[in-house]
Amino acid sequence: MAQLKRCPQTVQQQFWEVHVFALLGVLRIAMLWFADALQALRTGLGVPFSQLATQFGAVLRTPMVLLYGLVLLLLYGQLLRGRKVAPLILDGLGVWATFNLFVHFIKINLLMFSEVVDPKLLLGQVITYLLFFVLAWGWIFWRLDRVAGPEAQAIVSVPSAAEGEGSFDYYYASLMSILEGRMSMFQGVSRLGKSLVAMHSLMVLDLAAIALARFYQLVQKSI
Repeated sequence: MAQLKRCPQTVQQQFWEVHVFALLGVLRIAMLWFADALQALRTGLGVPFSQLATQFGAVLRTPMVLLYGLVLLLLYGQLLRGRKVAPLILDGLGVWATFNLFVHFIKINLLMFSEVVDPKLLLGQVITYLLFFVLAWGWIFWRLDRVAGPEAQAIVSVPSAAEGEGSFDYYYASLMSILEGRMSMFQGVSRLGKSLVAMHSLMVLDLAAIALARFYQLVQKSI
């Protein structure tokens, strides 16, 4: 379990990591405004999934904004005083981001079984998730490859990465994987890395297929 142990970080490095979690929080909250993009999908009880999603989103919206804002305020306050944040807290936020990554991946796939709704809702749901996807996977690869375990540890190779300990190249590779809509821009080095790259590649291809299918449906509806 060496991959789960963090290497020492500076306050500046933790600042950049908290910035990423701040953006992930904004995107996750923004997703709540597009909860009724699943308009026609119904649950086994015959209740419209959109109704459940909208009600759930409305209930959570304000508490999530306040809670996440408070957490970020405390983290930034700690770092501005020159004190490091406990690694467990940052990893906790990472677990939250990873959980949302896969839950909303399922939700995005459920869009394939719903009727075409307001294009603005659909576009908003897809764009916010894609941005969340880019940041979440960038963090996952960076966290396990550069921040965890011994300094010599490597689980993935990023062809475009420069020397150093920065995280930019991981987010860049994650973004380019989505923009090119093909196999992951990461290359697995260890067994863990190869497994993660395979999972990332399958999700990228799945999202590309969904985007093309929904675009075709919207075009057909407008004709």
